[in-house]
Amino acid sequence: MAKKNSLFIIAGFLVVGAVLSGCNRSLNSITPVAPPRALPSTPAERVSSNQLPPVNSNQQPPTEQSLASAPTTPENQKEAQNVQVTANSNQDSSSIKISREALAGSWQVPTDGLDCRIILAFTKWSGGYRAATRKCVSQEMQAVNAWDVKDQTVVLVDQSGNEIARLFAKQTGRYDGRTASGEAVSFVR
Repeated sequence: MAKKNSLFIIAGFLVVGAVLSGCNRSLNSITPVAPPRALPSTPAERVSSNQLPPVNSNQQPPTEQSLASAPTTPENQKEAQNVQVTANSNQDSSSIKISREALAGSWQVPTDGLDCRIILAFTKWSGGYRAATRKCVSQEMQAVNAWDVKDQTVVLVDQSGNEIARLFAKQTGRYDGRTASGEAVSFVR
């Protein structure tokens, strides 16, 4: 009999425990809740845009004469080389307007091998926007990791911000120029 009573007590505790564990709702959660209030809309303002002034607009770019008279340092030599590349490349310039939007994407670089490609992205990167090359032969093209458009010129730079090449639009879908070492370089689609 005692055994039977203890079984009833254990069974009773189990039933009560099961009932209590299933009853986790309060009366507040059973009553219907009103939908949330709509938030007031924010006023739409007109978007405007203006051109920003160029950085260091009062500073003139160096010329070959000013660099020739400066003391010879690694920085001066490098800048003189960049000015020379610019002077050589400007002879090839044309009147086709260059835009970043038109340049973004993948380009063939036939002047650096049959399979050489450069990918110009809109991801901000030091020196402009992110660039990557694939299957290029020259070390100059392999070093390119950023690009930008400056004065209707496509400028390619390496990780340190050193200018690798400058290119100009020859026709729609083609850009030609020179590397810092004086080698010809072209992009085509």
